[in-house]
Amino acid sequence: MPQLPMVVGFGVKFQHNVADPIRIEGSFSYFSDQNRGNRFDGWTFNVNEHYLFSLSDKIALYPLVGLGYAEFKYTVSGGGANIHTAWSEVRSRGNFTFNAGAGVDFQLSKTWTLSFETKIIFMVGSGVSLNPFTPRVGLAYNF
Repeated sequence: MPQLPMVVGFGVKFQHNVADPIRIEGSFSYFSDQNRGNRFDGWTFNVNEHYLFSLSDKIALYPLVGLGYAEFKYTVSGGGANIHTAWSEVRSRGNFTFNAGAGVDFQLSKTWTLSFETKIIFMVGSGVSLNPFTPRVGLAYNF
């Protein structure tokens, strides 16, 4: 299965505990990178479910699964011409996604949480996945 390159991006997400220990999350991420003439742009919108396993008062592990939608464009430059790869076709129509991964939350204080997460995003029907190791680091304000 072809993989899109690992790139740096940024995103926002909203999490809500629907029942102890189940949490739902909506997220939006944007990715953009240019490296040695190659260009990658894309975005994802995901809805995930987390099942929290409390290790202590301040640490929780969680697996995640979810669904989403993504669009990507990957352009390779070579010999003075831009060659649109098969990934450009993925972008032209967008794709529904399936997400799977795991993470850990560290409660720093009553109002702040630090999280580390990794997940893979499979684009349904495209035969393409994001790089299987997509680490994410986040800082959350708890209301």
